[in-house]
Amino acid sequence: MTNYITENKELEADIKGVGVLLYISTGLTALMAVLIQDPWTFIDVSIIGTLAYCVHSRKSSKAIYGAGIYFLLDTSLAIGLLVLSPMALIFRGIMLYYILSTAYKVYKQKDTEKLIPEVK
Repeated sequence: MTNYITENKELEADIKGVGVLLYISTGLTALMAVLIQDPWTFIDVSIIGTLAYCVHSRKSSKAIYGAGIYFLLDTSLAIGLLVLSPMALIFRGIMLYYILSTAYKVYKQKDTEKLIPEVK
């Protein structure tokens, strides 16, 4: 698998921030899965945890795109529940904006070819 290391330190900090945000989301989703005892929520925990690892540790651009698509789909499917709590809706909106804006920055950075490929 080819990872990309960027020369742009601001973008690298944003990528790490998305990874931390995904780790926090993994923890909160795991807590919710234990409290409501829903086995399907554990699948969400594994997906978010995998995306968090790939974004934070491996800095994979595909994982950032996958996280953006996953949270966009999850938000659109859970909009009925999110409307009941305005704070959850605001927090989810901020999360989506941060993830999608970072994914867009990575996409634009990839076009300018300031990424250094690193093959492990």
